[in-house]
Amino acid sequence: MTHRPPQLNRRHALALGAGLALSAATIPAWAQSSWPSRSIRLMVNFPAGGSADAIARPIAAVLAESLGQPVVVVNRAGASGNLGASEAARSAADGYTMLFSPGSTMISNPFLFSQMPFDAERDVIPLASVARLSLFLMVHPSVPANNVQELVAHIRANPTRLNYGSNGQGSSPHLAAEMMLRQAGLQASHVPYRGAAPALAALLK
Repeated sequence: MTHRPPQLNRRHALALGAGLALSAATIPAWAQSSWPSRSIRLMVNFPAGGSADAIARPIAAVLAESLGQPVVVVNRAGASGNLGASEAARSAADGYTMLFSPGSTMISNPFLFSQMPFDAERDVIPLASVARLSLFLMVHPSVPANNVQELVAHIRANPTRLNYGSNGQGSSPHLAAEMMLRQAGLQASHVPYRGAAPALAALLK
């Protein structure tokens, strides 16, 4: 028996974790030229050293070997992924710029930003979902908590005095933390960083 794969719309295709996307007008351009004939940019919309970057680089190496052309990873961080995504969306529709982005940029950001620099439905075409990412709750060793229950008790005993960091406004870690806080009836201040790497570096200080 043959099973047809589920049909994914543009939002769902990038909702699973990190994915590849192209400028919306790119596909027709491929049919009109011998692609690729030069190097390709793989735009990562978060900083070097983070999870998106760490996944993108080995994928770039595999793509380069398969396509016979260099695939150069370019990090464009900022605005919770919107800066790099908008640069990729505005790039020439010639197939030489790809976007490697977490799903939150495409799924959450349109609902969290009053103005978006690109249209996730119109300006990019999803190619593949390539990773599913797990979220981890971590604290500095100085925090008197060895499990979630102790952390909840510590936050409750220090209302509005504690901060938590994430890899950006509207990111999956940000939304997950807010969900936990609301469910537990807690308050803590969100500190958005420009990616997972700087957020982790701040935690370790």
